[in-house]
Amino acid sequence: MSLLVLITAGVWWWRDHRFGPNPALIMVDQVTIDGFTKLTSGVIFDDPPSAYATYLGDTTDHILDRLHAPNTRIFPRSDPLRDPPPDSLVIAVGDAPQGCSLTLERFLPTAAPYARHGVTRAQAANLENGTQTKLQLKIHCPG
Repeated sequence: MSLLVLITAGVWWWRDHRFGPNPALIMVDQVTIDGFTKLTSGVIFDDPPSAYATYLGDTTDHILDRLHAPNTRIFPRSDPLRDPPPDSLVIAVGDAPQGCSLTLERFLPTAAPYARHGVTRAQAANLENGTQTKLQLKIHCPG
């Protein structure tokens, strides 16, 4: 019992020190880096004064290093399901020397990636008529 408490406390300590005590959690369905899709799901943690993007199923630590910059904000803290961001939102990456730019936008998956997104045939109809969209984070780092 005490071991479980210690493990839980350690996880919360790491989370608070890695992402801050109240990170904004934004689910992203697809991430592209310089035009190439790197994964089909991910999470953005907004932890001022720095921003971290955590990619699930992909090792992109070098991208994390390039995105980490002082005075960087991804977008205002909000629940994207209750208070969705605009259809297209350009995000400047603070003082990053590489001048990376981020764009968060909604997209409608085509028929081809339905299986990758785990979309059933019934859900596909909702996707096609625009009632269900996904969020995509585009990252562009010149050079």
